[in-house]
Amino acid sequence: MEKTNKTAQLLLALTPLVVLMLLLWFNVGYVFGDDALSGSNQVILMLSAFVAAAIGIANGTKVEAVFEKIKNNVHDTTQAIFILILIGGLAGTWLIGGIVPAMIYYGLDLINVQFFLPTAVIISALVSLSTGSSWSTTATVGIALMGIGQTIGLNPAIVAGAVISGAYFGDKLSPLSDTTNLAPAMAGTDLFTHIRYMLYTTIPSLIISLILFTILGWSAGDAAMDAAQCIGCGACVAACPNGAANLFTGAKVTHLNLLPQGQAERYQRVENMVETMDEHFGSCTNHGECEAACPKEISIDVIALMNADYRKAKTINRKSLSRV
Repeated sequence: MEKTNKTAQLLLALTPLVVLMLLLWFNVGYVFGDDALSGSNQVILMLSAFVAAAIGIANGTKVEAVFEKIKNNVHDTTQAIFILILIGGLAGTWLIGGIVPAMIYYGLDLINVQFFLPTAVIISALVSLSTGSSWSTTATVGIALMGIGQTIGLNPAIVAGAVISGAYFGDKLSPLSDTTNLAPAMAGTDLFTHIRYMLYTTIPSLIISLILFTILGWSAGDAAMDAAQCIGCGACVAACPNGAANLFTGAKVTHLNLLPQGQAERYQRVENMVETMDEHFGSCTNHGECEAACPKEISIDVIALMNADYRKAKTINRKSLSRV
């Protein structure tokens, strides 16, 4: 009797997916760990495919129909696979030919400190849009932007967020992207129709990211300028019950440590200034009288920033001494 195709029940249809997830979890978590990408995961994908084929045949699907579907899926994804291979070659060629370093050099030459974060988003988006790869963007331009952000004194997590936001924007809209080509191929539509509809979500996301990172960038620059308003009048020391100079010292340290010019001696400076302050002035016990008495209304947040840098400086010095 000829077999007829039947629609598999939901739980039966989900079996290959459950098998795949369990095998991947066991393989990565208990067997190969980080080395799972070296080939064992691919074997698991093949085993899960065999499970799916076996369920289909047992459910009445002909073997010829299974192989025909496999052939059609491979045909639909071939373009994305070739693009993925070519992207790797393109990234290497650009690095060897000096294109990526040139883009980094001329792009970073125009960066203003207060606009660094939104500029990082735009640079990452343009590079990712031209290469079609978010990973290549983060591995090239992203590393340079992270180094500059750290030099400026920005939080590395915020800089990484700016780089990733731009990189994934370009990756989703680039005609060279493997995933951008794979999605319409599997959905049965053409590439540029897919990209046009992607604009409805990616453009608002980019605009929101630019607004947020612009605000964060301005706040970092404003913090340095606010601390620079200290005139050294001594009102904070006179108002403090303990005679502490932490607000004055914190203002001077924060002003220099948040600017690019002050990074070379950042930790040596904060260590020397704090230890000198402790020798000649009292200890801070967070009364807050200094902030109230300051004619420039400098916030006691500068004390927290100074203390954080001082702890980092002592940690760095301990690591340096351990290498001697």
